Amino acid sequence: MTQGLLIAKPPFISEKSLLTPCYYIGQAVCRFLLCPGSPGKLWSDCSPTCRSRDQTLDLSDKYGRGHPRGVIAVEDLDHSIFMKSLPVKTFPAKKIAQIILLVALCAYIAGIAGVLTIFLMLWMTRQSFAVDCHEKHGISHQSASRLGGLAVFFCAILTCWISVGMDLSVESFGERLTATPVTCAILIGVIGLWDDTRGELSPALRITLSAILFSACLLLNPDYIPSTIGIPLIDDLLKFWPAAFVLCVVACIAILNATNMADGANGLMPLVFLGAFYSFFQISAEPVYFAVTAGLAVFALFNVLSGKLFLGDVGSYGLGTLAVLSAIKITSGNDAEVWFFLCLTAYPVIDFFASFIRRKHAGRSPLAPDNDHLHNRLYEYLRRFLSSPLAANSISGLIISITTTGVAVLLLNWWNAYSNYWIALFAGQIAVYLIAFYALPTNQASARTQTSQL
Repeated sequence: MTQGLLIAKPPFISEKSLLTPCYYIGQAVCRFLLCPGSPGKLWSDCSPTCRSRDQTLDLSDKYGRGHPRGVIAVEDLDHSIFMKSLPVKTFPAKKIAQIILLVALCAYIAGIAGVLTIFLMLWMTRQSFAVDCHEKHGISHQSASRLGGLAVFFCAILTCWISVGMDLSVESFGERLTATPVTCAILIGVIGLWDDTRGELSPALRITLSAILFSACLLLNPDYIPSTIGIPLIDDLLKFWPAAFVLCVVACIAILNATNMADGANGLMPLVFLGAFYSFFQISAEPVYFAVTAGLAVFALFNVLSGKLFLGDVGSYGLGTLAVLSAIKITSGNDAEVWFFLCLTAYPVIDFFASFIRRKHAGRSPLAPDNDHLHNRLYEYLRRFLSSPLAANSISGLIISITTTGVAVLLLNWWNAYSNYWIALFAGQIAVYLIAFYALPTNQASARTQTSQL
């Protein structure tokens, strides 16, 4: 009995065929993306039931003659016996079509950066580290990688590099990445990455480290701190610089935790961030915001369609930091009202304070996680009509992100960023959130968990 690798070469592929290079390139891509844990094995080596990356095919001598290094070529096999006897897992044509369509869409969105990011995300979903348990957010039906934030960063940095003509000089490329908000976002993102991969940081330690980095950023850039935001009582405090400094740090930490807490449905926070950074680009025309927008568009597409990759703490922390510091910077330059930014991030902000009050009223820690957010309730409602958990999950995220951030981005075409209309919109978003929260059914699993904890 000979054990080796089966290379499934189609009969129309020959040594002189023009398709031969495409065939071997495709096999190499499949080897890299689909069986990263077992070098030298292809998709066809995997078990039909569990796709085990530790199994190889037992090939009898009667099926074909042996080759060096234990490789058996299909053209050397008795095909009638081969088709009936070998447990070969083929790569289905439907799956190939889905990947090709996904690659084409991402190429349209972000060019070569989008294509490379798709391959990176496919590879991430096949890894065994930094995996998020499917029960953590209450609406996930499958475990997923928490490294999506790295994919967004990869696409953004590659887009920036291409935008400067692939120039590696510090003057043209490095200055975009060494800007203080970006630097702070990367450092706080590292905190999230450590928690994603090691899970050893307590909430208090994460808040403390984030507060130190936010404080350093604002001390190095005191001009970021606004002197007025249009709210009388707060404007009086902003006139006193130490009070203004403390308020900005507290606001940064609150928004950061709000974005992390709300990241519980496919496409929800990716599209909220996408709308925010797209608006920042519309206001300031800074290329870094366009690059991040492109990276988020590619990630959101993959996240909504597959549900196998989350932003994770590295993504929600890093993007949340960049968003809140950018908002403070733009507000201090009087280019937009604070109400506009609240409308862009309405769902995470409102959900954070509503959850804080709800948990405090129930006698639990305000920062303790639970599964009774609005997106959890909406998911439970949609599951009554949709048999697919993935569809219900993704539609929940799309509905919330489009009806909150999406509306604000759309209205930016008619309203100025410093218009007073944003106050009315934010008040309306609060009202809609409260009505929807109490109208939708309670997450029963979360309710039982809370009852057992009391």
